[in-house]
Amino acid sequence: LLDDKSARQAAMAAGLAVIGTAGLLLAGKMRGIVPAVAPVLEAFSRHGYHLSAELVAAILERAGERRR
Repeated sequence: LLDDKSARQAAMAAGLAVIGTAGLLLAGKMRGIVPAVAPVLEAFSRHGYHLSAELVAAILERAGERRR
């Protein structure tokens, strides 16, 4: 799991599949492991993990959720 841009680029250059935190959360929700992604995203924000408002909106849309 990598969200660092240079690390993601290196992994892709090496032919590895790349998934970030957002993708992992969505996969967890689809598999029933994560009941809702919105609270996780809110916790990330409270603890200093920054995601753009546009990305959060896109994640919530794909998860079928709304911002609380």
